[in-house]
Amino acid sequence: MVYRIVVSLLAVVSILSFTPSVGLTDDCGLRIITELSHPSTIQENGRLSGFGVEVVEALKEEIGCTATIEVMPWARGYRHLLNHSDIMLFSTARTKEREDRFHWIGPIACYKWVFYGLKGVRGKVKTLEDAKNVSGIGVYRNDARAQFLKSKGFTNLEVMDSQEANFKKLLRGGVELVATSN
Repeated sequence: MVYRIVVSLLAVVSILSFTPSVGLTDDCGLRIITELSHPSTIQENGRLSGFGVEVVEALKEEIGCTATIEVMPWARGYRHLLNHSDIMLFSTARTKEREDRFHWIGPIACYKWVFYGLKGVRGKVKTLEDAKNVSGIGVYRNDARAQFLKSKGFTNLEVMDSQEANFKKLLRGGVELVATSN
């Protein structure tokens, strides 16, 4: 069952700056980072694809950039973005809290935040407040949805390093909901 959170997010490309850093970037002065997140970034047979990758590759071509897109877990990529001035990270939720911290390009997509749960939880959760009473909600480390729920006073968040791990935990009964996008 899908439960809608009354918040929309924009998946965007964020650029902190174009200031080069020795050893990390190519001729365009950028280190480009993403996570695997279907359908924006997909890896099949060692090759990256997806609509987010297509947008970034078109931007790279436009500015003559030959940087390779690096794949890493979201929390690590976001930490690099916060601590270095030569990072391009995609795709990233554009929230009020993040708005003034980065230079934004986009949007490249628009999603709604939702909860996924097994059939038995359907009648228990009709509002965001109801979700505070479930035994656990799987969230992705440093994700905008996790940050939003924490800011709303949620104390039942189970932080995982991937959404795949959250859904496995849901299927095993370790959490009742997973916070994700539609």
